Amino acid sequence: MDYLTRTYRVPKWITSIALFLFFLSLGITFVIFFEPMYHWSIGWFGVEKLTGYSADTLKMNYHELIGYLTNPLNDTL
Repeated sequence: MDYLTRTYRVPKWITSIALFLFFLSLGITFVIFFEPMYHWSIGWFGVEKLTGYSADTLKMNYHELIGYLTNPLNDTL
């Protein structure tokens, strides 16, 4: 029964990897779902001029793509 009372320590490298993956996924999620940043980047980087599409078309396509990626039950893109 000694194994029930024994304390286990998580090595520091496992904690470091877990924190790294947490903050990485948090940053990616923030970038994907923070819509004003995408709208701002359309104007800042001149995406309209580079692609030939209007800002409204780019925003609509962004919404379609994010809806498809975040809803696994959505079958159409």
